[in-house]
Amino acid sequence: MPPFKTDSLKTQAGSSQLPQPGRQPWISDARLIRKNALIGSFTLHLASGLVIRCLLMESHGKRWINFPSEPYQRSDGTKGWLPFARFEPREVSARFQSLVLPLAEAAFGLEASDVA
Repeated sequence: MPPFKTDSLKTQAGSSQLPQPGRQPWISDARLIRKNALIGSFTLHLASGLVIRCLLMESHGKRWINFPSEPYQRSDGTKGWLPFARFEPREVSARFQSLVLPLAEAAFGLEASDVA
């Protein structure tokens, strides 16, 4: 069974209406994990109807949004992570971070000043 069904798509109000263009992105299913750099996971709903599973990360005094990744072994034998998706160029990634990071922090009850 696929993980997403169009008939189960819900808006913030809980109705089964499809997303509307121009609507702000929103977060659901925020789950606190707190393991190493990982704070938690959440589902991001975009106005386009795209639904993305994301991770809220924190390390060395910085927070960012990551997409799920799979591990791989680098040529030097160390472990690396290959994300399933990414934004290019860097400016697009920065815009995504500036839009979604405050939403994620709010979903987890965090403020930008709470960074360790």
